[in-house]
Amino acid sequence: MTAAEKQKQTLRFYGTGKRKTAIARVYLWQGKGAVQINGKDLKSYFNRKSSQMVAMQPLEMLRLANKYDLMIKVHGGGDSSQAGAIRLGIARALLKCDDAKPIALDPELVLEMQAEANNQSANANSETTDAMLDTDTAKKVTAKTAAAATENSLLHQKLRRLGFLTRDARKVERKKVGLHKARKATQFSKR
Repeated sequence: MTAAEKQKQTLRFYGTGKRKTAIARVYLWQGKGAVQINGKDLKSYFNRKSSQMVAMQPLEMLRLANKYDLMIKVHGGGDSSQAGAIRLGIARALLKCDDAKPIALDPELVLEMQAEANNQSANANSETTDAMLDTDTAKKVTAKTAAAATENSLLHQKLRRLGFLTRDARKVERKKVGLHKARKATQFSKR
């Protein structure tokens, strides 16, 4: 095996995920499903099953859990926010992997995804044609939606629909001067 073939086999894909103050750097490559978070395996890093499930959702939903190895570095936040950051990082890394070389998904899953995409495009087309009176404008809109659908892969559409590509930007509001917390004030007294 040549050096170029070895490099192609061990191509690593990177994705960054953030949630609250947690930041996760995810490295993904083809393998057997090994997950290493800050030098520990998934079950010893996250004690709660819910955090383990949230972190691995993109791979589980796409039935790819045993096809890719993950090395994850995460810091900041708590268990829940770290799991959410890891989920976003995995989803972004999967998209980069799909861009480089399309991921071979389960045929049943591909059929489900195509059916969902067809239903959504049919619904979008019927809504736009009902709302528009001008047929030329309706043709332009349907052409744009068809171009956007082909531009985004089925994998991207599925991850977007499941909400794995949306960054949760909520953070704790800072404490204000003269208040106990961000908004909690002292009890009002007339005298």
